[in-house]
Amino acid sequence: MILKCLALRRGRALLLTITVAMSFIMTALVLRHGIRSWPDSWYDWEGSVNLIEHGTYTTMLGVHIQDWPPLYSVYLALFQLLFGQTGWTLILSMCVLVALNVGVWGAYIFKVFPVDEKPLSLAGIVGSLVFLVFFLPINFTSLLPNGVLLVFIGLILHLLAAITEDPTPWGGVKKSLLVGVLLAMGVFTHNSTIIYIVATVIIILFKMPTQLRQRLIAIGLILLISGSAWIIVPHGIGTKATHIALNSSAALPTSTTVEKGTHFLFDPKYTFREYLVQAPEGIGVFFIPLSSIAAQAMLGVVILATATVFLVRKPETALESRHQIFIAFALLATIGHFIIFNLVWLDCYLGDRWTWYFAIAMVPVFFCRFRRNWQMIALLLVLTVGVSGWRLFKLVRKGMVPVLVASSNEASTLEIHPQYFLTFKLNPIVPPGAIQIDPPVYRWQTTSSGAFPDHVHETVILIRPGTNHP
Repeated sequence: MILKCLALRRGRALLLTITVAMSFIMTALVLRHGIRSWPDSWYDWEGSVNLIEHGTYTTMLGVHIQDWPPLYSVYLALFQLLFGQTGWTLILSMCVLVALNVGVWGAYIFKVFPVDEKPLSLAGIVGSLVFLVFFLPINFTSLLPNGVLLVFIGLILHLLAAITEDPTPWGGVKKSLLVGVLLAMGVFTHNSTIIYIVATVIIILFKMPTQLRQRLIAIGLILLISGSAWIIVPHGIGTKATHIALNSSAALPTSTTVEKGTHFLFDPKYTFREYLVQAPEGIGVFFIPLSSIAAQAMLGVVILATATVFLVRKPETALESRHQIFIAFALLATIGHFIIFNLVWLDCYLGDRWTWYFAIAMVPVFFCRFRRNWQMIALLLVLTVGVSGWRLFKLVRKGMVPVLVASSNEASTLEIHPQYFLTFKLNPIVPPGAIQIDPPVYRWQTTSSGAFPDHVHETVILIRPGTNHP
C-alpha cells in the first residue's frame, strides 16, 4: 500500500498530508496545558499585542524592541487578530507552525531518496517521516521564532537543490531571487540568518553549474536582497549590552550591579573548549536518551564525522550530488554557529533550537545512504524513531507544562497557559474562560525614557483570576 503511494505524486502528497495532520495533533496534545516561555517569549508576545492594539513593535513599557526582529510577532499577531489574544491562540500558532515545517521538510525527505528503489528506500522514507512527526512536537515547546526560521531553511534547501541541478545559463540566477527573498524573511525572523546567508553563498559559488559570471550575479542578488533586510531591521548589534548581576536580597533595579558586555565581538559566555563539547553534544542529545554529556558528545562526533565522510567522498550518482549539497549546507551552518557562539555573548548552550536544522536535514540522508544495510537501518530507527517516540509519549501523557492552578494572583514566567489573556487596553472585556494577565517586568528593562520601571515583578500577575471582569 505504501509502495503504491510512493510511486505516485498524488500518493506522496496524501502520505505527506497524513503526516502533517498527525504532527498537528501531537503538538496540540503536548501543549494542551500551555507552552514554555522565556524573556524572549514575553517580548515576542508583547510585541505582537502592541502591533494589534497600537501598530508599534514595542514592549508593554513602550520601548521599541530592537534585539528581536519582528516577523515572529507579526506571525503571532495574525493569529490573534482571528482568534483572540490568549494562550490558546499561541498554542494554535505553534501547532500550525509544526505542521508547516512537516510539510516543507517532508517534501525535502522525498528529495533525498531515489525514485527507482522503493523496497530499499521504504524503511528509510517511513522512518524519516515518523521521526519528523515525533521530533518537531517535542522540540517546538517554547514560544520562540526559530520554528519560523526553520521553514525558510527547508525551502532554501529545496531551492539550492534546484539551482545546483539547473544547467541553463540563467535558471539558477532566477531561482536565486527567491532564495534572497527567503533569506530576507529569515533576517526579519532571527539574527542567526546571517549564518545561513554565508552557507548559501558558499554553496552557490562552488556548486552552481554555470559560468562564474552567473554565479557571481546570483550571489550578488542574494546579498543585495538579504543585506537590504539586514539594514532595515534594527538589531542593537554594536551597542553595549547590559547584563544584570542581581543581588539575591535586592527588590528593585537600584540594588543591581550592571555589567557591560560588547554584545557583538569577543564576548562569549563559554570558553572555546566548552563550545567544542557543546557543538557535538547539541547534536547527539537528539538521538541518545542517556543524560551523559560525554556519551552525547561522542555520538555527535560520530555523526559529524560520518557526514564529513559523505561530503568529501566523490558522488557517484546525481542523487549523491544532491546529498552533497544538503550535507555541505548543514555542516557550514554548524561551523557558522560555532564561530558566532565564540564571538557573541549568547545566554544559552550551543544546541537545542540552534541545531534542529542539522537533525532534520541529516536523518533522511543517513537513512538513504545506509538503505542497503539493514543492521544500520535498525540502529537508525532506534536512535531516531525510538528515542524521539519515547520522549513524545512522555510529553503527550502529561503535557509540556503543568496545569494552571490559579490559587494566587501570581504565576511563573516560564509558562504561558491557555487561559492567559494579554492586552494593554484599559478596562478590557476579558473573553469567557480567560484570565487577564500582567506580563513580567524584568529588572534589566527600561521605560521609553530610559529609566528603570517603578514596579518590577518577575512573575505573571493574574488579574482577578477566574473571572471575566476587568
